[in-house]
Amino acid sequence: FAGFDQCSGLTALTLPSSVTNIGPWGFANCTSLADVYYLGTRTQWNSLISTLNSTNDCLKNANIHFIYDCAELEGNSITLFGDIGVNFYMNLADDTFADEDATVIFTYDNNVVKVPVSDGEDTTNGYKYTCNIPAKDMMTEVTCKVETSEGESETYTYTVKEYAEIILANPDTYGEKAVALVKSMLNYGAAAQTYFGYNTET
Repeated sequence: FAGFDQCSGLTALTLPSSVTNIGPWGFANCTSLADVYYLGTRTQWNSLISTLNSTNDCLKNANIHFIYDCAELEGNSITLFGDIGVNFYMNLADDTFADEDATVIFTYDNNVVKVPVSDGEDTTNGYKYTCNIPAKDMMTEVTCKVETSEGESETYTYTVKEYAEIILANPDTYGEKAVALVKSMLNYGAAAQTYFGYNTET
């Protein structure tokens, strides 16, 4: 693999795990390269860079993000317990669940919540992980990813708004009680937004 020699404007790069060899001048003088997204594990990456010479130091010194299929989203739901629980159902690779360092990471409105993978609830839809958010954040996008000692999964997103829209658009499927509950939940969230003066434009 070669072709980025003297590319000083290159700031980020995605490399598939199928790349197993990089030529001696592959990334020479890529002085602006800051982030490398490697679609494989940390072990595969270490094997790849072990063969690189000093002309590729900018590649070795970049921030490496390991993205691989350690977890896959199976679905979402919402739970009401005062706060609102945004649920992600994950299909996990066997070695992911066995990894003691594996963590589910949620982010919303500058908040970061970490949950050990081992805390997942085994359901028919996959392992369930819940991020509890205040009512005022029901329009806020919640992101979820799984991070292991080898790297991390794809990042998935969900909102309470998305869940509500599905229920309201399909009253015959979910029934009048579910529709009424979702409308009450949305009114509750809107009242919380107004009270806290937060995100009131949505």
